[in-house]
Amino acid sequence: MSETNTFSMDMSIWIFVIATIFVGSSATYTKGSSRIPDVYEAITYNLDLNFPEDVFTDNGRRFSGKVMITLKLKEVPDHIILHADKNYITIQNITFNDLALPQDYYEVDIETQVLKIKTPYSLEPHLNHHILINYEGLVEDNDLFGLYKSSYTDENGNKSYFLASQFPPFYARRVFPCFDEPSFKSVFYVTIQGPGKMQILFNTDKHSEEDVDYGRSKIIHFEPTEKIPLYTLGFQILDFNCTKTEGTQIPQFRVCSRKTTDSTRNFTLDIGPKLLGYYSNFTDYDYCNMMGNKNCYKMDVVAIPDYFSGGLENWGMVSGRETDILYDPKLSSEKNKQRVAQTLAHEFSHQWFGNLVTMKWWSELYLSEGFGTYFEYFGLEELFPDWKMETHFVTEQMHNALQEDASESTLALKSISDTRDDIVAKFSPISYSKGAAVLRMVRYFLGSQRFRAGLRSYIQKYKYSSVTSKDLMQALGAEMDKKFCIAPADFQTVMENWINEPGYPIINVKLPEDLVTISQKSCLSSGEKAKVKWYVPITYTTSQDKNEFDTKPRLWLTPNEYYPTVAKLPGGNSWIILNNNQIGEC
Repeated sequence: MSETNTFSMDMSIWIFVIATIFVGSSATYTKGSSRIPDVYEAITYNLDLNFPEDVFTDNGRRFSGKVMITLKLKEVPDHIILHADKNYITIQNITFNDLALPQDYYEVDIETQVLKIKTPYSLEPHLNHHILINYEGLVEDNDLFGLYKSSYTDENGNKSYFLASQFPPFYARRVFPCFDEPSFKSVFYVTIQGPGKMQILFNTDKHSEEDVDYGRSKIIHFEPTEKIPLYTLGFQILDFNCTKTEGTQIPQFRVCSRKTTDSTRNFTLDIGPKLLGYYSNFTDYDYCNMMGNKNCYKMDVVAIPDYFSGGLENWGMVSGRETDILYDPKLSSEKNKQRVAQTLAHEFSHQWFGNLVTMKWWSELYLSEGFGTYFEYFGLEELFPDWKMETHFVTEQMHNALQEDASESTLALKSISDTRDDIVAKFSPISYSKGAAVLRMVRYFLGSQRFRAGLRSYIQKYKYSSVTSKDLMQALGAEMDKKFCIAPADFQTVMENWINEPGYPIINVKLPEDLVTISQKSCLSSGEKAKVKWYVPITYTTSQDKNEFDTKPRLWLTPNEYYPTVAKLPGGNSWIILNNNQIGEC
């Protein structure tokens, strides 16, 4: 999800979220918990959705749905636990392994949004089980989450309604019963019925299409997805048209938007495929491989008039606001052009960092959004060298991170997220800006080539899987050359407080004659947080060498030093500048 609007969101939008306590996962479900016990593997979803014509009128909201979930049990649980939001979903019946369940065998808790299913007999672990749920759903018409309905004025001056989805972080459960957590990755087989005249867009391309009622309605069966995190699922039903790249370019790239905006798609059509090529090369994992080859040609970018975030990284279908997706060279400024490029760079990077490799839980959101923000700048360096994106990064992201991180209420990059309010709080400059700043710091003290090699092994090892900070640190740490960066400890130890503690070090420097003394203290002033110290890579240039571009560490501060670090400089230096190019997150 793009940082364009996310961490500057009006938090009042989220006030309706009920703070529900999450309890750690185990084989037994704990009453009052919204977490899914870690005993299920959701293998496939077969999801059928039917949207009648009246949904696309002033008052219609109802649709019908059917979902078949094939799951495997790691252990035998007390009950089957799913997510479903009772405010939007009314369950009509449930079948478990072809046995129809009585209504008293299942219930939905309106506060925890948990669907609890009692099984009709003792279950066997490590076997496939099938849950079929028929239900009636409601599209949202008050906010922009889950599956919502909105409208715009079309080229004829008429109100045109559309449906769009926004599932992160916990809104897929508004649309169908599911395991609504990022670590549950599955293959999705999706069929959608909707008005015949409208575009029906999904993560993958259509497999087949059927006309219903002489073309008034249509049923589209989509190609199956790869094994993807549920929050990256997305679909839109709109009276749009699309422009695609010419020729046989792989992957085929389309931009879809209101019919009156077709002249503003060209910039996105031009740079989109180039960005996908850049990430394929950077990670050494081609977009075609990620898509399972059969869907290689498919990347849609959908510009939506009424959308919550600047961009959203649905698998194979990036969505976002028109102002963040489309560029009109006749009316828009160079800054607008840069914003569109940044949105695309951010969201496309998530196809690898966030979608292909996914954080296990929202407590480590920076594993997705830190990378998104990092590549929002550094993914554009080759395409637009004149934009000097690193300078923009320092002023727009680094300074933003420092300001947010100096607050006494600041969070660490990795912090407990036990409630839905906690999860919302993670969508902040800490996960986005500080996450990106720490990654940039690591890039410089490891060296760019070693940083890239570590990320390549990270992608290769954990593709289609879920990860924690430890997994990323191990991949990067394997590339650390202590002779190059002269690190005083192993990589995991160096990074521990950067990940697990809030705040950042303030560096104090004194230069009496030819000696420089360097010390650190936390930017936070009270409590235990104020006592934290970090491993800090120190770069500097002096009045004699004047090499501000030398970003290789010359020495390190360590957390256990009680006295200032002293470095002896050649005589005759009249000044010293530390933190060349502000590469350190301090």
